[in-house]
Amino acid sequence: MIDSERVAVESPDEHGARLIEELMLDVFSDLNVAQSLYNVKIYVDPDEPVFILCGKLAVSVPDVKISDIATMTHTDDGLKLDIKNERYVNDLMDKLTELYGKANILQIDRYTVLVATDEEIPDEVIFEPATELKRTVIDAIRRVAPEGYRIIKHEITRNSILFIASEEPIKDEWINLGHRLLRGAGA
Repeated sequence: MIDSERVAVESPDEHGARLIEELMLDVFSDLNVAQSLYNVKIYVDPDEPVFILCGKLAVSVPDVKISDIATMTHTDDGLKLDIKNERYVNDLMDKLTELYGKANILQIDRYTVLVATDEEIPDEVIFEPATELKRTVIDAIRRVAPEGYRIIKHEITRNSILFIASEEPIKDEWINLGHRLLRGAGA
């Protein structure tokens, strides 16, 4: 869980800073991203008005490929896929539809899919945990940012995130401050 040792909130409004910290801890725990973000630095100034959050992302789960969830066997009817991990079936079906078209795919049951092809299916990525994590983290940050701060700029890399929000156009000085905070977070 994100704790106060992993979060630093800076603001001229000390009471507001404590509230932002508490809200962040609650929201990130509720959305199960608390273990995925660390060295969090937040700067909030209601007089400017600006909200800046940055931190390091911990993405340790590799991408999921077709071979990770299914074994393939050639049959007279095409290529049969035996599902080993049901969690990613929808992602698998989306990828197969993209590659072969819906008319060439038949899901026989929960664990068996038949693809009308004689070729091997390329072992492509069907699920990217890092992408999903980034979406969830951005959603969590939007819940923490002050209401009304609708002008947003964010920069996300594989290992870090910088999020700036305001009710006014984003200023270069805020972007520079965000980058300094990000460097201070070790990113």
